[in-house]
Amino acid sequence: MIKFSVLFVADSEEGVVIGLTWAAPEGEGEFILKEVDGKLEETDIKSGRYWSPL
Repeated sequence: MIKFSVLFVADSEEGVVIGLTWAAPEGEGEFILKEVDGKLEETDIKSGRYWSPL
């Protein structure tokens, strides 16, 4: 099962910015979304890590 969590929501001069993380059985990833023309788009700011399943 994949679980999403909101890390932060911020309002900037360019629009809304949202930091999200997701966890799955073998790892976790983080990414940032930004508002562009009223729509959320992924940025190049991403990170992730692997963990061994139980």
